[in-house]
Amino acid sequence: MTVKGQVFVKTPAANFLAWRVEIDVLGWTPDVAGSYRWLFTGWYVPDLRNYVAYDDESRSSSGAINRRERHELTSFSVRGAENLE
Repeated sequence: MTVKGQVFVKTPAANFLAWRVEIDVLGWTPDVAGSYRWLFTGWYVPDLRNYVAYDDESRSSSGAINRRERHELTSFSVRGAENLE
């Protein structure tokens, strides 16, 4: 896991100042013919204690994309914010 720094990210819910986090994993599974690579890029907002967006990608050993998904926050509310001190 690598924290790349703070960036602004735009989602349907709002624009946020977030920490960009990247995870790059090489793995092997008998279900898939050989090895695979899993890539995760997320934008984490500490005040919300959650990711507001993330990209999730899986590639085969040949580099072909098996799956690629993008998830973004569409709405939110902060409950109990007065107690977050």
